[in-house]
Amino acid sequence: MSVALLSFLDGLAQLTAKYGPFLTLLLSILAQKYLSQCPGAEITVSSTDSDGIRQVDIQQNDNLIGTSDSDVFGHATKNHLVDHPAVAVILVLVIGQLPEIKNISSTTLSDIYNGSIAKWQMANVGYQKNGDITIVSRPTDSAIQGIFDRFVLGGPETVPGPASLMTDNSDTLAQRITQGSGRIGYIPLFYVNRYNLQPVTIDNLGPSIDLVKNGSYKLWNIEHLYTRGQATGLAKSFLDYISTFEGRSIAEQNGYVSAKDIPNLLAGHE
Repeated sequence: MSVALLSFLDGLAQLTAKYGPFLTLLLSILAQKYLSQCPGAEITVSSTDSDGIRQVDIQQNDNLIGTSDSDVFGHATKNHLVDHPAVAVILVLVIGQLPEIKNISSTTLSDIYNGSIAKWQMANVGYQKNGDITIVSRPTDSAIQGIFDRFVLGGPETVPGPASLMTDNSDTLAQRITQGSGRIGYIPLFYVNRYNLQPVTIDNLGPSIDLVKNGSYKLWNIEHLYTRGQATGLAKSFLDYISTFEGRSIAEQNGYVSAKDIPNLLAGHE
């Protein structure tokens, strides 16, 4: 699980993030825009290994916001937490060093991830060289893998890739895919340009904001914000800003979809 901690104390807001969570980039951009309109506050972003959700839960401080890429309401003290679904992170299938492959059917993907197909030549994707397929997997407890298993494969991945390549850090995962021909995995859309990777469509559907909104493209994950009790003060003000037209527009400009724009899709996508 990727988590982050956003704390607000006496007008000072500090965001600390674990493992480069998907929301860190967007929250940084939103914070800069927010601060340009509210100069009395200060928001800084830095990395940490602390568990933001746990800190929100155990600290007697109502001015904390934790982020998570999964629904944490299985937590023993869940009644302390209030969920604020924030945005959908659009995920995309990518393959290392094989730009010839433009599209893969979900049936073929299922065969790849259950071990039935191990060579690209056998995958019926228009690539005739007999290169190996190497899966770059996420851990079995990854919320992102859960989305991929459910909405793309139609069941659990049964043949994970090499343990040496496995990671739930999308930045590391993207790097590992670029480093080997025929490596396959899925990453947030905003990493595609960073690592010069080419999105591969699934059943001829590509990762777009419009296709997420109309329910056609299903490879996306909701990022949650959590507060201990109802948000107040600066924390509430910032949460409200994220849901404004301006905040939602900034989200789309950076490859996210506001949860406010897909309310009918949220319940069925956890």
